[in-house]
Amino acid sequence: MTTRAIPDPEETPFLPLWPDIGRILGISRSSSYRSADSGEIPTCRFGARLVVPVAWLRRTARLDEAPTESS
Repeated sequence: MTTRAIPDPEETPFLPLWPDIGRILGISRSSSYRSADSGEIPTCRFGARLVVPVAWLRRTARLDEAPTESS
């Protein structure tokens, strides 16, 4: 997963399912839509566009977790 491509949800609350989310997750267009249809990727519909909450993507990638100390 390419973390540098995932924006701050305060600035960009949603990203298009395809191509943005598919490319970040490294999956094809058809896999992106299949995953959305099955509920594996949560989506919101704005007209004909399917978008994904950036906050979900960041939680899935565990980008906002506090770093743990290694002993």
